[in-house]
Amino acid sequence: MAGNATQKSGDTTHTCAGQSANLVPDSAYARARMTVIFGNATRCTRAASLGSVKFERDDPLYVATLRTTRCDASGSFAFLRVPDGIWYATTSVKWGQTEGGSMMQRVDVRGGKLVKVSLP
Repeated sequence: MAGNATQKSGDTTHTCAGQSANLVPDSAYARARMTVIFGNATRCTRAASLGSVKFERDDPLYVATLRTTRCDASGSFAFLRVPDGIWYATTSVKWGQTEGGSMMQRVDVRGGKLVKVSLP
């Protein structure tokens, strides 16, 4: 899976450079978590000005299966050898104190094919 994340502000395009990019396998907990954070479990952004959502205790399976990488200088990220299934790709594009936000997209990986994700 390969992706990139950008967000425009006026004439300036900001990227997720240096931010974590996450890949989460689908589960009832993952769907519920995405819905709490983003309002749905398909595709959405959450403004940084809304602050982060805190969870009391994460499902141990969610924590154990979460994959993380870093966005490169151009705002690109990649995950190798992603098994078939439904996944959630998440990252953040932030600048200033409360500008930008977090973004998520549900991704369906099938047949070992390269899936390209463009957030938001």
